[in-house]
Amino acid sequence: MSSVQDSLVLFPRSRRSQRVFVPITRAIVERARKNAAAFNNAAAERFQSGDLPQARELLLRAAAIRPECAVTAFNLGLVLQKSNQTQEATTWYERSIARFNGNAQAHFNLGFCHRSLGRKGKSEAAFRAGLKIDPRRSDIFLVLGIICVERGDPEAAARAFSRGLAVDANHATLHAYLGTALKDLGDAEGAIAELKCALELDPRLEYARFNLVRALQLRRSQVGAAQAPDAALAASGEDSRI
Repeated sequence: MSSVQDSLVLFPRSRRSQRVFVPITRAIVERARKNAAAFNNAAAERFQSGDLPQARELLLRAAAIRPECAVTAFNLGLVLQKSNQTQEATTWYERSIARFNGNAQAHFNLGFCHRSLGRKGKSEAAFRAGLKIDPRRSDIFLVLGIICVERGDPEAAARAFSRGLAVDANHATLHAYLGTALKDLGDAEGAIAELKCALELDPRLEYARFNLVRALQLRRSQVGAAQAPDAALAASGEDSRI
């Protein structure tokens, strides 16, 4: 019976055999790449035409040929996400990221999948990982800020919204959410400025209009609280003169 050690040596080690074997191996690898690419291209056509089941089957064939391909794994995640097979999509996005970590969109899509499954911590981690690769996505900063609001951290939310506005200063919704976060932090003046800016950019934002009213009320209460000690002091002075 041959041992495992014996089974590891299947090909002669002569230079001549290497000259024959290496080109054959390269040809097989190249053919696999071309076949996998062809399945990916065909899947893209089916995806664009709305035939998601056929796109999935083509991509699974590509994955069987080249299981190490990050692009195929990402495409499978996208097709499954579009098909509302969210849990399966997360598996393929994670495989794609494991094979190539530099695709920001894979992290973002994974974040949206986790969010739809109620995994807020994993969702936030995925968004932050994607933003480290591509920090120019104002829409992702918006979602990240909303996640911070949902976990009761208005300071982190304000930072996320502010970073989003550094990318796109004319993003009305980001101004509205930043204004609301500042209101929750007690910064009435900052909140009013942001909420007014949001309404100037998009007068249809009822969310901003509602929170502007609350920010104005906050400012009035803060002014009243600041004036109260002065009024009490003045009253006590008048009493002493009576």
